[in-house]
Amino acid sequence: MSFAQSDALTAVLRVAAVLDGLAVTYAVGGSFASSVQGVFRTTNDVDVVASLREEHVVRFVEQLGDDFYVDADMVRDAIQRRSEFNVIYQPAIFKIDVFVPRLDLVARRELARAEVFDFGDQQLRVISAEDVIVQKLHWYRLGGEVAQRQWEDALGVVRTRRDRLDLAYMRETAEALGVSELLARLLS
Repeated sequence: MSFAQSDALTAVLRVAAVLDGLAVTYAVGGSFASSVQGVFRTTNDVDVVASLREEHVVRFVEQLGDDFYVDADMVRDAIQRRSEFNVIYQPAIFKIDVFVPRLDLVARRELARAEVFDFGDQQLRVISAEDVIVQKLHWYRLGGEVAQRQWEDALGVVRTRRDRLDLAYMRETAEALGVSELLARLLS
């Protein structure tokens, strides 16, 4: 299955269109991003980092419409706690995890460096290849270094983009997230 045919793409493009309409900075991450930046694989959900604020909540929920289930109170709570909430694309029972980022340097740079990809007549902001790699290593570390999918996703991006990666940026970000030795091992 390609992205062009997937419920994941339909759902994330709709969410992205609403975020764009609200002028909310966002970027798609996770396995969807590693598939775009590296090697395709199916995924059970899509991760989106979005700088939502309280004033966006009502319009965000309304503009997603009846095809989506999202709880406004959960969105508000995620904004206050700088955490996550779920959006369910009901026609396919497909989940999008929306992360409201902390205001640290890593999150700000990740959003600023997102790349725009064309999907038909719509565009989607996807975190950079470098950020995909380092974030996958971060999640690999958080999972006790046993989640092979995280490692394989990162490796797929390295193999696909190796000659175009900003190694200095990746090393700096890996240092900030405490995964420098994992990055060195991945690149070797």
